[in-house]
Amino acid sequence: MIARELFDAYSTALLTNDAMARKELLEFIGYVGFNDYPMLRDSLLDGCPALVAKYGDRAAQVAIEFYQEQRAASGVEEPYTPTLVAQPDAKVARADVRRSMGSLYGGAGHDAFMSTMAGYMTKRVMGQADEQLWDAMERDMVRGKACLVPHAGACGWCVLIASRGWDLDRRIESMRHDNCKCTLVVDWGDPALAGYDEMDYYRIYRDADSVENQRKWVSEWNAMSAEERQRYSPGTFTDRRKGETSTKSGWNNYRRNRVIQTMNENMGITSSSRIK
Repeated sequence: MIARELFDAYSTALLTNDAMARKELLEFIGYVGFNDYPMLRDSLLDGCPALVAKYGDRAAQVAIEFYQEQRAASGVEEPYTPTLVAQPDAKVARADVRRSMGSLYGGAGHDAFMSTMAGYMTKRVMGQADEQLWDAMERDMVRGKACLVPHAGACGWCVLIASRGWDLDRRIESMRHDNCKCTLVVDWGDPALAGYDEMDYYRIYRDADSVENQRKWVSEWNAMSAEERQRYSPGTFTDRRKGETSTKSGWNNYRRNRVIQTMNENMGITSSSRIK
């Protein structure tokens, strides 16, 4: 079982690091300014990867400390020391910049631009802690189990992931969205965390995915044109565990989106996460 004190310390360290990353990014944007968009773009294309690397490394180090402390607290005796994972390719952060600059050129306000950039930064920095835990788990001879712990006011997407309990798999889950500050954790033996009950989250999911709602969504789907349905058919999905590739169902994606939208409504969340 994960001690609540350890979880709180881990979550606080990650959130503090994220806040520092966002602050430095916004100060950087403020320093460059908006008078010259090409200069802002070029500055961010260099600056964002550096900030992601700086604060991503810190998040990964915090994740290693949490992993080792919880592994020891769980009574795992076999020695193992996680190694620091590599930072994501700088192309990832540069792609974030280009997307945001595209919206800025398209007329997005300066505040909206900064908010979007900060959201991307959170995703990359917090995601580096995720990558560290997944990598450590996969290399460890004594395999732990992972779950996503939603923060207070978390969106429907994160609650849906949390409802899966301690059986997450990095190869089939795409968890973290922009601005996501939920916490991935790992435990051994009979995993548990005070205050986390996947069944509570599962009930929220089941209430949204009721038979009545499914019937309504089927009617909505049947009323769509072929062009409208195509928006929900993003191609193929590869299950690396099974080595199988299949075509994603547009209906399944539409239903998932409507489930998450309904969960948000039921929980009083007005700003939905970005759906994968």
